[in-house]
Amino acid sequence: MSLLRVSLEQWQALVAVVQEGGYANASEKLYKSQPTLSYLIKKIEESLNVSLFTLVGRKSELTDVGKKLYFYAIRLLNLAQEVEHQAKDEQNEIESEIRLMVDEIYPISLLMSALSHFSALEFNTRIVLTRGILSGPLDALQAKRADIAITYKYPHDVLAEYLITVTRAPFAAPHHPLHHLGRPIREQDLLLERQIIVRDTNQIKSMDVGFLSPENAWTVDSLEMKLQMLIHGLGYAWMNEQFVKERQAALKMLPFAEKAIHEHSLYIAYRELGPAGLKLIQLLMDASV
Repeated sequence: MSLLRVSLEQWQALVAVVQEGGYANASEKLYKSQPTLSYLIKKIEESLNVSLFTLVGRKSELTDVGKKLYFYAIRLLNLAQEVEHQAKDEQNEIESEIRLMVDEIYPISLLMSALSHFSALEFNTRIVLTRGILSGPLDALQAKRADIAITYKYPHDVLAEYLITVTRAPFAAPHHPLHHLGRPIREQDLLLERQIIVRDTNQIKSMDVGFLSPENAWTVDSLEMKLQMLIHGLGYAWMNEQFVKERQAALKMLPFAEKAIHEHSLYIAYRELGPAGLKLIQLLMDASV
């Protein structure tokens, strides 16, 4: 690799003069004298044998070559800044990547709020987001396929904290027969109708969340598919109220004679994390308050 003819300091001087509209403002921004800036830019022209500026009336403007080099200089300085941020992150042991797996029942609005706040921070950390159901998030964490998991099941072998309580209630499309019995629904009525259930991703230690009737059920692999089944009148199902509300789904809660809303806790579980991971956990907990 040959030695560079122009230093980052010289490119920085050029960019500052253009962006600040002249040497005076650029001088204040970079804490360098105007003669120093003039010298740095002149050295670029001499080193590359180009003219960066030309006089148009009384105003100095970039030449065509100057414009091209100016935009290249911006890209170069941005890259140099990214290298410095990366070095700083490595020094502070900030993670380059965080794998986050979230139970589908966790409200999207809360997830997006936490991620938006995290995005605004100066962490040069990639987020790899996946979603699972029932045992899925915890399995991924235990198998080290995830660093943080929002899970339906409380883990006993990794760090975990209570995150939020969600509710489940029976829903069906407005035209479903269960909405037209002319009386409150009893549990026996459900035995005559098809239930839509979500298959646990863990087939060995499958979680039973109650009110399942496999002998008269159709099974799907995600809440989104479950939602579509309900919308098209293919059955009834127990659904998270917030999940239905966020998707503005045309579903109605079944009018049970007795209380039919059940509460379930979600937990945030994780292994050893660096500063970025710990901050993300805090943001998720703040969003869930």
